Amino acid sequence: MVVTAHPDDAETGAAGTVAKLVRQGVEVTYVIVTKGLCLSPCPQLAVDISETMELKLKAIACHRSQFPDFPKMAAYVRARCAALGKSHGYAYAETFDRILLSR
Repeated sequence: MVVTAHPDDAETGAAGTVAKLVRQGVEVTYVIVTKGLCLSPCPQLAVDISETMELKLKAIACHRSQFPDFPKMAAYVRARCAALGKSHGYAYAETFDRILLSR
């Protein structure tokens, strides 16, 4: 399940991971809410998205109207994912906070 504040947040933050999971046969559900959470300075999970980086950028391109300078945005996303990956030994990564819900 992908929970985001805005529809394009899923692509900018998790599209590579979603593409990887879908390729593995996992069903992914999106939940779009109106209020997002602050990003943690120390995420608990890093996902290697090296194989799905280009798909992530294609997914973000579907929201091109949100970015006045899409090539600049794409370059930023690529650099950000590279920086996140570097500290974990990946070419590209997305990072997440793990939230456990009690039943």
